[in-house]
Amino acid sequence: MEKKDLQAGRVDEVMESLDGIKRADPGPWFFSRLSAKLVHQQRSIWFSVGSFLSRPAVAVSGIMGILLLNMVLLLNEQKEVKTVKLPQVVTENEYVTASNSSFDYENLVQP
Repeated sequence: MEKKDLQAGRVDEVMESLDGIKRADPGPWFFSRLSAKLVHQQRSIWFSVGSFLSRPAVAVSGIMGILLLNMVLLLNEQKEVKTVKLPQVVTENEYVTASNSSFDYENLVQP
């Protein structure tokens, strides 16, 4: 019961603190300064390219062009020509992997 009373007291305290709240108003000349900055802002090349590419007609036509190119490449794909691999003649020396190095312990010469 004490817990409910404590919670109710906190809720009342929070609600009372909200009584004097007013809507926040921007300072004087805020909108005129903001509109002046927006008018005088220079557009970069990336902003221009992005705004052009984000137009629905450009975006849809670009996607359709890519899909059309994929279809053309898939339909014009040449069939694989199967070639028969002939066995190669391999000599015995090509399979020898013995080394003539200092790691050859069988014929090791010690100083």
